[in-house]
Amino acid sequence: MRVDRGVSGTSGVRFHHPMAFWGGSAAVTAGVLLHLPMFVSARTDSYHLAGMKLDGWMIAGMALILAGFAAVFYGLAPRL
Repeated sequence: MRVDRGVSGTSGVRFHHPMAFWGGSAAVTAGVLLHLPMFVSARTDSYHLAGMKLDGWMIAGMALILAGFAAVFYGLAPRL
Protein backbone atom coordinates (compact mmCIF):
# COMPACT_ATOMS: atom_id res chain seq x y z
CA MET A 1 0.00 0.00 0.00
CA ARG A 2 1.41 3.38 -1.04
CA VAL A 3 1.22 6.24 1.46
CA ASP A 4 0.99 9.73 0.01
CA ARG A 5 3.17 11.86 2.28
CA GLY A 6 1.82 15.05 0.76
CA VAL A 7 -1.67 14.63 2.26
CA SER A 8 -2.26 15.72 5.83
CA GLY A 9 -4.65 13.52 7.80
CA THR A 10 -8.22 13.22 6.66
CA SER A 11 -8.66 16.86 5.66
CA GLY A 12 -7.31 16.25 2.19
CA VAL A 13 -4.93 19.20 2.31
CA ARG A 14 -2.08 18.51 -0.09
CA PHE A 15 1.34 19.88 0.77
CA HIS A 16 3.33 19.84 -2.44
CA HIS A 17 6.51 20.72 -0.59
CA PRO A 18 5.93 19.55 3.01
CA MET A 19 9.47 20.22 4.24
CA ALA A 20 9.28 23.83 3.05
CA PHE A 21 5.88 24.25 4.71
CA TRP A 22 6.90 22.82 8.09
CA GLY A 23 10.31 24.51 8.02
CA GLY A 24 8.65 27.82 7.21
CA SER A 25 6.12 27.33 9.98
CA ALA A 26 8.96 26.71 12.44
CA ALA A 27 10.82 29.80 11.18
CA VAL A 28 7.74 32.03 11.64
CA THR A 29 7.23 30.65 15.15
CA ALA A 30 10.88 31.21 16.05
CA GLY A 31 10.73 34.73 14.61
CA VAL A 32 7.72 35.62 16.73
CA LEU A 33 9.37 34.18 19.84
CA LEU A 34 12.46 36.30 19.17
CA HIS A 35 10.27 39.40 19.50
CA LEU A 36 9.22 38.52 23.04
CA PRO A 37 12.35 39.64 24.97
CA MET A 38 12.10 43.18 23.63
CA PHE A 39 8.34 43.25 24.17
CA VAL A 40 8.69 42.09 27.78
CA SER A 41 11.46 44.61 28.42
CA ALA A 42 9.05 47.38 27.40
CA ARG A 43 6.66 46.62 30.28
CA THR A 44 7.75 49.77 32.12
CA ASP A 45 6.65 51.77 29.04
CA SER A 46 3.22 50.08 28.97
CA TYR A 47 4.53 47.72 26.26
CA HIS A 48 4.90 50.62 23.83
CA LEU A 49 7.66 49.72 21.34
CA ALA A 50 7.35 52.67 18.95
CA GLY A 51 10.50 54.76 18.94
CA MET A 52 12.65 52.11 20.60
CA LYS A 53 15.88 51.14 18.90
CA LEU A 54 15.68 47.61 17.46
CA ASP A 55 18.04 45.03 18.88
CA GLY A 56 19.67 42.19 16.96
CA TRP A 57 17.17 39.59 18.14
CA MET A 58 14.24 41.64 16.89
CA ILE A 59 15.84 42.12 13.47
CA ALA A 60 16.67 38.40 13.27
CA GLY A 61 13.07 37.63 14.23
CA MET A 62 11.74 39.84 11.44
CA ALA A 63 14.03 38.15 8.92
CA LEU A 64 12.87 34.72 10.08
CA ILE A 65 9.22 35.72 9.78
CA LEU A 66 9.71 36.97 6.22
CA ALA A 67 11.73 33.95 5.13
CA GLY A 68 9.31 31.60 6.88
CA PHE A 69 6.33 33.20 5.17
CA ALA A 70 8.00 32.70 1.78
CA ALA A 71 8.76 29.05 2.62
CA VAL A 72 5.18 28.40 3.77
CA PHE A 73 3.83 29.94 0.57
CA TYR A 74 6.22 27.79 -1.48
CA GLY A 75 5.18 24.71 0.50
CA LEU A 76 1.51 25.33 -0.23
CA ALA A 77 1.92 26.38 -3.87
CA PRO A 78 1.02 23.67 -6.39
CA ARG A 79 3.75 22.04 -8.43
CA LEU A 80 3.95 23.41 -11.94
